[in-house]
Amino acid sequence: MRLSVRKLADGAYGTNLLRLSPTPDLLNLSDPQQVEALHDAYAAAGSEILRTNTFMLPEAALEGGRIALRAARDREVWGCVGPKQEQRGKDTNTLFLNHFRALRQAGITHLHLETFFSPESLEIALSCASSLDFSEVSVSLFLPPTTDTESTIEPFLPVMLRHGIDHVSLNCVPPDSRLRAALLHLLGNEQVERLSVFPEAAGLPPRQWALRMAETLAGLPLYAVGGCCGTTPEHIRELGKFLK
Repeated sequence: MRLSVRKLADGAYGTNLLRLSPTPDLLNLSDPQQVEALHDAYAAAGSEILRTNTFMLPEAALEGGRIALRAARDREVWGCVGPKQEQRGKDTNTLFLNHFRALRQAGITHLHLETFFSPESLEIALSCASSLDFSEVSVSLFLPPTTDTESTIEPFLPVMLRHGIDHVSLNCVPPDSRLRAALLHLLGNEQVERLSVFPEAAGLPPRQWALRMAETLAGLPLYAVGGCCGTTPEHIRELGKFLK
């Protein structure tokens, strides 16, 4: 079975780095060799896309972007940013802008907004991103396990349409029939030109996860596939066998 996928992406960073720090982004500053080693491990496993270890903290994004670019060589690099909440007197606009500016200063050109579960938060993020010169912005949505797939996705589509977003992905979702239904729903929307997916490991060892991924994604035209929470370089290596 060969998947209809253009590029193999990487897997999780946070869950692999938690053993070293409760705040994995800070390792970009305190132990960059560990972060770069994980990038290198994904590259050795076959990843053609590396995502930055910059999900949470604007103050660690500059170095996180530099680490990923250094490890990437000729691979794509996506600068990852997660949702924000007001903190220490800074509003969400300021937090997003500081994060995005740090990634651009590092040399990141593809901004990847990851694990968004609120259309309102996505609107703020995309409005902030529009003031910077990213060559591409992609959005990855989180599907809560207890909600209807279609009703979860639909509120995000007008937001993405307003901002010209045509590259969409799903992450932090088990590779199962619900994920497949969500991907088919997105493929049926004419504004989605590129679709990617980053499922979680769901407790599965690498080979079983890769087999489940192959079953779930069979026949779907996707741009990139990789992993989210719990996945490792070995998960990605096994998944890559279905792309060759």
